[in-house]
Amino acid sequence: MIKKIIFDFDDTITDNQLLDYMAFTIPSKKLGISRPTKLEIQKARKRGLLTGDIILPHLKHHDSETRKRFFLSRTEFLNSVSSADFLRAQKNLKLLLNNLVQRKINCVICSSKKNKKIIIKFLEKNNMRKYFDEIFVSSDLGFELDNRNKDNRILIKRSLLYAVLKKEKKKSGEIIFVGNFEDMIAAKNLDVISVYFQNSYLQKQYIKTTISTNNMIQLNNIVKEIDDKK
Repeated sequence: MIKKIIFDFDDTITDNQLLDYMAFTIPSKKLGISRPTKLEIQKARKRGLLTGDIILPHLKHHDSETRKRFFLSRTEFLNSVSSADFLRAQKNLKLLLNNLVQRKINCVICSSKKNKKIIIKFLEKNNMRKYFDEIFVSSDLGFELDNRNKDNRILIKRSLLYAVLKKEKKKSGEIIFVGNFEDMIAAKNLDVISVYFQNSYLQKQYIKTTISTNNMIQLNNIVKEIDDKK
């Protein structure tokens, strides 16, 4: 029987397209540089390009100090509580959460974000705080890593997942973890059922041994199927 689901936050339960655009727009306006369009960003993310690759053409005529200030400004914005105003809930997320309540499956958020208040604000704004028992973020680990780095994000998430699983003391098969591609790498060998949520905004990647979905309705059916087998 499934007793708990651990959700990743960014690009799993949230749609980050608007936030991503604003994270380019706000520092660009502040520094007086050109900024990439929404379409440019969307195409770049689909190809798996990182922020540095996307902004580089717009910074090529600027000095190193301006480039440094862009990334500092972007990070400051993304770590601010106000960034939650630009997050959107994935379609049918609340329907999924209501079904999990009916099945008496508890929910946890496990995020590489540093600022837990961002997540709380998003949940309260969308009337979803009641669905989540606990929220774990990177600052709960007791050590700090730059979460802009992919390898660091994987390490942070793996450490968080390990801490959550150790605290929950649930048996193998009683917990499902839902996250993006990096989360699947982090969850490897942690003896937990993993579901890869393929966000349509990001590059599509494949994991042969992992269950995958790209919408909350299908995720609900996956959870139901797994739970009914237990």
